[in-house]
Amino acid sequence: MQRLLWAGAVLDETSPKLRPASSAWLTSLGMGRDAEYGITFTHMAASPSHSLLAYRTLPPSDYELPGPEAASDPGAASAHNDPMRPRGLPGAGQARQEPESPTKYAGLEKIISIGRNTFAELGLGFSSHESTWGMVKSGHNFAGSNSIKQLAAGLNTSWAVMSSPSGSSDKLFAWGNHSLGQLGLGAGAGQDQSISGESQLRLFSAPRQLELPEPPDGEDANNQKIDRVAVGLDHALVLRSWSSQPGAGRRQLLGCGLNTDAQLALPLQVSHSWDFQAIIEECGASDVAAGGDTSSAFSPGSRMALAWGNSEYGQAIWGSRPIDRVEAPASLQAKTDAFLGDEAIASIAHGGSFTLLLTDGGRLLAAGFGSIGVARGAEEPFSVVLQEITALKGHRVRKISCGLEYACAVTEEERIFVWGLDSSFGRLGLGSRSESARRDHRVFEPTEIHLPPSVAGTDYRVESLACGGDTMWVLLEQDDGTGREGRWLGR
Repeated sequence: MQRLLWAGAVLDETSPKLRPASSAWLTSLGMGRDAEYGITFTHMAASPSHSLLAYRTLPPSDYELPGPEAASDPGAASAHNDPMRPRGLPGAGQARQEPESPTKYAGLEKIISIGRNTFAELGLGFSSHESTWGMVKSGHNFAGSNSIKQLAAGLNTSWAVMSSPSGSSDKLFAWGNHSLGQLGLGAGAGQDQSISGESQLRLFSAPRQLELPEPPDGEDANNQKIDRVAVGLDHALVLRSWSSQPGAGRRQLLGCGLNTDAQLALPLQVSHSWDFQAIIEECGASDVAAGGDTSSAFSPGSRMALAWGNSEYGQAIWGSRPIDRVEAPASLQAKTDAFLGDEAIASIAHGGSFTLLLTDGGRLLAAGFGSIGVARGAEEPFSVVLQEITALKGHRVRKISCGLEYACAVTEEERIFVWGLDSSFGRLGLGSRSESARRDHRVFEPTEIHLPPSVAGTDYRVESLACGGDTMWVLLEQDDGTGREGRWLGR
């Protein structure tokens, strides 16, 4: 069983505590049928401007799937009866009218978008100056029958990776603001420059499939996988891989968008890139992270890590002093060895001016300015070198997430800790505080969140986190003893 919790602001609703999302939301979006039959949330992403939530429709739990009318092939009958078999959108590819069935709409994958839509980042087919929400607009190659592999969100941009069957390539889609090349759609997309030479707004209000550069050395472009997409404020990283033969996989890191702080590791005279450019031709990393104007690549389970881009507060972990920017991917091993001991890197997350590094032993380290988890002192929270967050010593952290100005960590005991800059809406989920505390929204050290009464005291697991602008999302899953995939429990 799933529970989707939120704190802060969702349009005109606010809550300073974590509270469950309501089925009324889906009903107001015209998705009441989905909520009634059953859904499972699969992915979440958030940015300073908006949030993305993906879910898959499920057949009713008490509904027995009918067998095919005629099936001479047992394998075909088994495939037909598979409740997780993706279905096409209603009416797609059907020559005859089929009887209405509760399983007709099972297996569809859909995306809810919530927040500001000034730059069409919600993918609703239009832009608006007011916050709103809706279902991301489907189109050619972006139908609900495709499987969503990952969501990502930057300032005014949205991304979705669609997984592919064996022997074909993953598909990458993006929408929102392309005025600085943030979507990698090329210089010819949208409007031309103004007479003054300034870039005009280039907005794409529905998902567009992106064409990545041809792989080097004549590798098969029809068999590439999108391993990870990471998005900062105005730049994006795409880690892709391909394999010409088993055991011979190769990876390449691409980037697009703004480069004024070398966040794409391009020459500084290149202020931005409209197209995807190769940042690392032969990338040994298996994961990437981006936040603010800083980028990194790393391999979980190893000490391999590179960082580049803005480091004016030490967030690129460059050395013992701040530096305006790191202009090319630089190894972090010499900087991290002293802190890792016998451990390896598990994850890296970047906020706007700080960086978190999680070890495979569950220790959480931080560098930069702001949300680095240190106790309040006479000076502002600032460290150019990694230091362990002492308030989390004794806890084994297994999951981290960063917003632009705040952070969240989950321990192996499934306790959730938050710190950083709260908002007037209470996005950290810590509840109402005293008047003096409300005047200063800073929460210096990790503080535990209290879960709603409907969840507290139950056996649950935190599946995912998403830290946005004024909203924090937490997806919990509880074992109902059936062994089936978790269904969302709307209230």
